[in-house]
Amino acid sequence: MPCGADMNLFTSLPLSSSVFSEWLDGSVPQHPYFDDNAKIQSIVSNIKHRLMSFAIEACHLVLEEIPCEQPQHNVLSQTLSAKPSLWWAVLLAQRYGVIYFMSRGEAQSTYYQLIRKHAVETDIIDNFLRSNAAGVRIINYAVHAYITRGDLHVEYSTFCVPPNAIAAVGPNHVVVRKGDFINRPSSEVLASHSPMWDLHDFAHLSSATLDETLYGNKYQACLVQLPKRLTALIRSPGMRTATGPKISDGLVFSELLTKMYTDAVADISKNAKQTYKSLCTDLANMLAEYYLAKRGLEHPSTGQTMMLRQPILPIELAVLVQNKSYELPASEIEQRVLTRGGAQATTEDALLPLTARERITWLAKSRNWGYFEVRNTIKHRAHKEAYRIVCEELMTQTTDEFEKALLQKTNANILYKDWKAGHRLILWDELPQM
Repeated sequence: MPCGADMNLFTSLPLSSSVFSEWLDGSVPQHPYFDDNAKIQSIVSNIKHRLMSFAIEACHLVLEEIPCEQPQHNVLSQTLSAKPSLWWAVLLAQRYGVIYFMSRGEAQSTYYQLIRKHAVETDIIDNFLRSNAAGVRIINYAVHAYITRGDLHVEYSTFCVPPNAIAAVGPNHVVVRKGDFINRPSSEVLASHSPMWDLHDFAHLSSATLDETLYGNKYQACLVQLPKRLTALIRSPGMRTATGPKISDGLVFSELLTKMYTDAVADISKNAKQTYKSLCTDLANMLAEYYLAKRGLEHPSTGQTMMLRQPILPIELAVLVQNKSYELPASEIEQRVLTRGGAQATTEDALLPLTARERITWLAKSRNWGYFEVRNTIKHRAHKEAYRIVCEELMTQTTDEFEKALLQKTNANILYKDWKAGHRLILWDELPQM
């Protein structure tokens, strides 16, 4: 499976490139239906339109909190009634956690010209949304309303659903913790000045809507049937303290791969340029050696060097590969849904110091990935590529018939061979249950 484009890291594409039909690193993700640009755009637009209708509802509620005689109140009230799309634009450009909910495509096709035409009003709305965390509060309310009043099929579970998370099963079908939504009044949500949700979950919902069988999670339907020692590989307990499984998805992705990526990019800035493909390949090869117990890797939160005593087992690999079949496509489709930034104090987030109007302008004109977008997606690509390398290595070593068959199925899952043959395998269903 290709790791990425053979194009220098952070290179800008020509202005003639389309953010609706091309992918910013110059490659097309090797996932079924990711070439159906019109369908992806329709899915994302529908989800965000419904979300933002609730956001406008919240805008009215927040605006009612301030006195009518306050400066700019008339402008805010008039634009909210007459130009709600302008409020949409400024809301989407607000910083929410480490995410800006506006994509480059939206900025280029819809909002750039709008905020240029209404520059003064845009700045007034932006100042209002930044004050008293109004923008964050509004998005909090909108997501809560989308789940509770958005005509979705909502199921409830605490298994593999972190607090305040939204697990996407398929079109209009999600799993959440009941206490996060049904038992939490909207007034409480609107009062919260801190981001409550992870907007990346709407990238998962977008990919799950694109194809439920391929990209909709099967945690509650399938993973829950496995022994706890295997589900721990996905739940990732103790990943920050290095006290949990050394091959858990969370520990490897959030700890080991983050350090590997940071070090690799630092080396690139000092030395020769590297391509997306070569960076992905380098990370994948190092990580494959870790899974095969051939090298140690640093766990940055503890400073420990992690080293496996024995190679990953085929059954463990199958558990992890199935999970990556949901995580990687969601990371890829983010480009059509949102823009990923960094922590508050980071210097690599180009959008962080900008106003909403400046952010929309930047997004409309940008033709290259940002540091954190590259980090997230390249880490996922390298993670999956490492699984492929390890799978092929283990296939040459095992003599156990069950393991041989399982590794063949795992390889088929990684390369979508099963889907191309007409039947997508759920690897969790191929494993011994409780």
